[in-house]
Amino acid sequence: MRLNHPPIKSKFDDENAPSSPWADWAGQIHDITRTVIQSGTTAQRPAIKFIGQQYFDTSLGANGKPIFASKTGTTWVLADGTAA
Repeated sequence: MRLNHPPIKSKFDDENAPSSPWADWAGQIHDITRTVIQSGTTAQRPAIKFIGQQYFDTSLGANGKPIFASKTGTTWVLADGTAA
């Protein structure tokens, strides 16, 4: 996932709500920050949205382990690069 530059050449709001370009940009921020706090079991792993995305898998090890989207963005791996 890639964050676009903010739409600084667009008007911020249309009367009572953010304009469409700003609402879209805020949605990108929301999607990125939402992935930072995700955790759960192996069965609950989210779809990979970007390379390096982190997820704390509570099913791995005694206390759980952080896993990351691989450099290809297709699989989950442990910090050492082995399959999760």
